[in-house]
Amino acid sequence: MSDSLTFGIDEAQEKIEKLTEKLVEAKGIANELTSTKIYIQDTRKKDLDHYIEEIRLDFTRTFHHEPEGFYLVAEGQNGRCQISLSKRKSFF
Repeated sequence: MSDSLTFGIDEAQEKIEKLTEKLVEAKGIANELTSTKIYIQDTRKKDLDHYIEEIRLDFTRTFHHEPEGFYLVAEGQNGRCQISLSKRKSFF
């Protein structure tokens, strides 16, 4: 009886170790995504709301999730502008 119990514990411990490895891998990927900068040169002239929606949809198609916590940074000769890509419309 104790042998089967020990085997069950060993099996569970192996599964936990595999899950821990996957979590470490996922954390690394998440850190890479949060520190990635994507530069887009776009000369189209559009309404700002339409432009934000288009960029948000491109992000969703590319990364398969909503861009919560991500924002578009526009830099030009006259300064810098940050625009939130989340649907909550929060501005930084």
